[in-house]
Amino acid sequence: MLFAHPVLRPLTISATIGAVAGAMQGPLVVLYLVRELHWSPALVGVAITVAGAASVLGAAVAPAYSNRLGLGRAYFSGQILASLGGVLLALAATPLVFLAQLFSGLSMPLYGVPQQTLRQSLVPESLLGQTTATWRTLVIGGQTLGALTSGLLAGVLGLRLTLTLSTTGMLLGTLPVALSPLRQLSSTPAASASEYKPSRTA
Repeated sequence: MLFAHPVLRPLTISATIGAVAGAMQGPLVVLYLVRELHWSPALVGVAITVAGAASVLGAAVAPAYSNRLGLGRAYFSGQILASLGGVLLALAATPLVFLAQLFSGLSMPLYGVPQQTLRQSLVPESLLGQTTATWRTLVIGGQTLGALTSGLLAGVLGLRLTLTLSTTGMLLGTLPVALSPLRQLSSTPAASASEYKPSRTA
């Protein structure tokens, strides 16, 4: 169902790729700060707190942010911001790591709110349960795959290279949106059940 809609299709592909790549990065952050950068527990705690506080701030401003930019641009820019966080993290300079944590926490609501708004607005009520189940299978299943993959790759390639690969994956996840009408979407189109019906050939 999600792949039959011209707006939800790139959104679903982007979110799935982003979930896999983001889950590759998440489990490695603390290990990276401790083993690669040799941070103290107190400094690691501050970095994690920055991300958490930024998430609260992001949740507070996300509705206004989406209204200001439009749903498509809000989602796209939020994903770009999350990817930039990964780039800054790999650079390993202490101020940049804190900025990376700020971007990481702030970006999640900025792309999460428009993403969920689009799904709930564009899917007819009669199909909402089915599409939500499909979405969760793809995204949450992707997170499981990403976390497993990150552990395997980090053991072979090292933490920094695995973080770099995960960031590359997050950037790739923005391409389906960048190359689709979703990026320019400013308002929410009305849901239409006909857009979910498979086409029939004569």
